[in-house]
Amino acid sequence: MPNLLAKLEQRAPIHVLVLGDSVSNFYLPGGAEDSELFLKAYHSEFLRRLADRFYYTGGVRNIKPRKGNPENLFPSVGPEITVHNLARNGAVILQALQWLTTDGFDNPPDLAIINFGINDATFNLGTVRYSQILNRCVQLCKGAGAEVLVLGCNAVSSSDPRWTIGATRPYAMAAKRVAEANGSMFLDLGDASVRGPGQKAPKRDGAFSSAVRTLETKLFTHNPPDPDKIHPTARGHRLLGRAMADEFLNGVPERGYDMSAIFQYPEKNETQANLSLRLANRSDKERSGVLCPLTLGKSWRPAEQDLAFTLAPGATLDIKVPYNAVVDDPLDGRISVFHGIITTSFIVVDQVEQRLYDVESVCYPVSVDWPVRGMIEVRDQFSFTSTVRNNTRANISGRYRAEWHGQVQEGDLLVGANEKQALTFTFKVPEDVDYRVKESLNLEVTTAGKLYRFHSLVEASRAFSLNQRIPLVRRTDYLPDAAGGGDGTGTVTAEFQATDRSLLVMVELKDKPLVRGPGAVRVDFTLDARPSTLRDEPGYAGTVSATYSSSDGPADVKKLVQAAFGEGYDRKLDMAYIKAFTSTRSDGVQRFSIEIPRAYFYLHEWLTSSTESNLGVNLVVTLQTIDPETGKPVFLQEQSFALVDSGVHRDDTDGLGTLELVDRASGRWTIRIH
Repeated sequence: MPNLLAKLEQRAPIHVLVLGDSVSNFYLPGGAEDSELFLKAYHSEFLRRLADRFYYTGGVRNIKPRKGNPENLFPSVGPEITVHNLARNGAVILQALQWLTTDGFDNPPDLAIINFGINDATFNLGTVRYSQILNRCVQLCKGAGAEVLVLGCNAVSSSDPRWTIGATRPYAMAAKRVAEANGSMFLDLGDASVRGPGQKAPKRDGAFSSAVRTLETKLFTHNPPDPDKIHPTARGHRLLGRAMADEFLNGVPERGYDMSAIFQYPEKNETQANLSLRLANRSDKERSGVLCPLTLGKSWRPAEQDLAFTLAPGATLDIKVPYNAVVDDPLDGRISVFHGIITTSFIVVDQVEQRLYDVESVCYPVSVDWPVRGMIEVRDQFSFTSTVRNNTRANISGRYRAEWHGQVQEGDLLVGANEKQALTFTFKVPEDVDYRVKESLNLEVTTAGKLYRFHSLVEASRAFSLNQRIPLVRRTDYLPDAAGGGDGTGTVTAEFQATDRSLLVMVELKDKPLVRGPGAVRVDFTLDARPSTLRDEPGYAGTVSATYSSSDGPADVKKLVQAAFGEGYDRKLDMAYIKAFTSTRSDGVQRFSIEIPRAYFYLHEWLTSSTESNLGVNLVVTLQTIDPETGKPVFLQEQSFALVDSGVHRDDTDGLGTLELVDRASGRWTIRIH
């Protein structure tokens, strides 16, 4: 970071932009008094240590503190480092794109700190999409003149530590790849979380639990009975901030081991996979310790919890690490393969230290790269290209067979050693589906008498039109290999109307009993109103959320965030002009409506007579129900109905259907592959 270093040495004014989730926002559980006091978060501690090191006597000042929070913790005079907090609770990397395309650069930053991954792993924002959006955010920051510090998220140990720590590691490694590709700095809070002193004589049966206790004592000593093991305490933030400063100024502490691995991809229907790991002692002393593998993705758990070893100086050891499938279908797409690489992670405990190791394993013998994209304006058929990678040192020959919606394509496969072959598939859109269908796309590769199965998921939805009554599908019924159309006990339908003055969204319930009182129905309307020419570009789209009473009258509309209608919508909108109502028709059918002024879609061409003018839309309607255990009203997935539901994150524009601003749809389709 040459520019930042030059300014620090001159004690010139430095402005820092922070992008992250609730950890970056210093959220503390249980209504703690200083929760969200941003100046106590790890990055503020990091910046204070830089301020001390380079004699910024004014310290660190938050230029836009939340109501009731101070600008600085230790008021003083002199050169200072200013910081702007854009971190928000529950955020994923898509929100960073939202902030950076609205007011993120109102004050040009010298340094941008980006930290996501925990929520991205929880909400299944895939590592490919995560990498794409993070890469764009880094480039936006660099384009604004900032140098960028990308972080791997802190380790979390809630529920099942072997799973929760392991689930976030592919995102940390994806962040590292993006940082390196952009010439930016990467620091790993996950390793800083786990790193600690060794054990005099680590034993196989207790090494992992001891390492987790060290992690939890370091970061998560919240009061029982409901301890939070995601959000660090104030002390945990200080420790992370100090580790960041140490690594920033002095480099990451050297590791005692080198690791390389090959992941043996399981054959069809196998429920065990094997990792061939080579562990090398890079130190000049004998090391005895325990290798503790973490869960691989969300589907594979280590069959042998921990593995003891002893290594002479410079020696290597080959270890086979077996993993067992923990779901009915072990190949359900939950192994995150990125360009033929799988991230497998370990905690190593020896007599010197405990560290977190990530090994980017070659997937043996073959892997498949799927496109992660949406396609709009598809008429009769859609095509895409997948890449089969040969990760061996020998030529591979065989056959491939792809199947989707009853259609099969197959052919010969011949891939040279460490090379790849592009396979282009073309499928017809389904003629037997009225509105939408979501099915697995299965690809089988047969070589050397063995069959390997890979699959993605494809959702196809017809373009919707104005004044069309569209049945919504209950989300729990809308599984792969099932076409939607309701749950059989009444109907939930949607209709869109548009004029030169407004867009009207109407949801109607027929024979659907409601909990009486306020909050009976919640409607979440996600809208991508970027120009139609940009709709096939991945991006962010926000949501208009309204909560309705079971009785006729106005509804409560949640305040909109900036960019609520897609990237580029940077104006703050007056909520008074967004109307929402509950009304009852003469036949007893209840209607829940949202009306948004046309003027709010100021970037869109809005041609209500052209099929080329379209919006990305989704609508999720959730009916309140009574929890039988607590007797309290709740919103449950079982009573949630959607226009489309591809499975991608709600704010990802690739998960939206298409609304054409005409009275009769063109017959085109929107296709999503993920």
